[in-house]
Amino acid sequence: WRVREQVTPVEGLFRFEMETPWGDFPVYGEAMLRMRAREFRAVAELESISSTEAGLEGAGRSVQKSFVRLGNAFIHPKRTAKAIPQGTRRLFRKLDRYATKIVEAINGDDEQDPNAIGEEDPSSSAQKAAVWLARKYGGVGSKLRNRARDVGVDPYTSNEILAAELERLSRAEAVGSVTSKFLMPAMIGPMGLMADAANLAYVKDWREIFTHNADLMRGMGVAEELILAFEVSEFYTPMTQALMVGLLDAMEGVEDREVVIQQAVLLENESESLFFLESIMLAEWYHRERSPLQRFYLDTLIPVAVNGRGDLVAFTAADYFYW
Repeated sequence: WRVREQVTPVEGLFRFEMETPWGDFPVYGEAMLRMRAREFRAVAELESISSTEAGLEGAGRSVQKSFVRLGNAFIHPKRTAKAIPQGTRRLFRKLDRYATKIVEAINGDDEQDPNAIGEEDPSSSAQKAAVWLARKYGGVGSKLRNRARDVGVDPYTSNEILAAELERLSRAEAVGSVTSKFLMPAMIGPMGLMADAANLAYVKDWREIFTHNADLMRGMGVAEELILAFEVSEFYTPMTQALMVGLLDAMEGVEDREVVIQQAVLLENESESLFFLESIMLAEWYHRERSPLQRFYLDTLIPVAVNGRGDLVAFTAADYFYW
């Protein structure tokens, strides 16, 4: 793959164009560029592994279908560097939308009342969410997670080309027809939390990850309804959720950390989720290395906190700044 020389600034992030053997893709933000570059390298490595199991096809053979769907998922973030007060009403509208998706997944159609789950008791909502999540993540078994660990990628990736290759080789591995010819380093970063989140996603299944995350969020005072909304978020995977929760847990003593989860469930695409996650990484670093934070500030679209001196500090992982 390669990145074209032309780069377009869009509201605080750069819009890149990636050329790959599987198609050309627009990518919004340096965070997503780093992730996609790693993923396409992994796809190339995975496709180099032969499989003798009949009926298995590489992702490259179904590229026409996958790359269009993948490319269309990269919608640029809205208001990425503008802290516009919104109020918590947006949160509840988003919860209604996720509730509808759960109902649709269970019933197999889209003719359901958007408020159907809201009329039921919380335990019923949680049960429906569990069914929906099981359908979404149930196919990610231990062999697929092991293969993802070999190439250092998220086993729950939204990259359909990579997901197809992981599935192909995990199935082939089950009958002993594949031997890995390479090993990429595990996901690492300046903080051990990144490696911890990656290891959790490779070793535990999605139920265990969500149980781990939920226990940590309850310890921060996050309400059950908000935990559920975060779990069914479309734009975070179990791995990136584990990293988000791990970052918040590391900021021990900071008040109103549930505000970050509220903000996370309001995001509208994957670019926004990665932008927001890297912004929280900045907040954790600032809290640890510069000035301890006291609490997070309500009703903004980017993370804003108050430090010990009473200063408001905004954290934004923008590619560039503009006025």
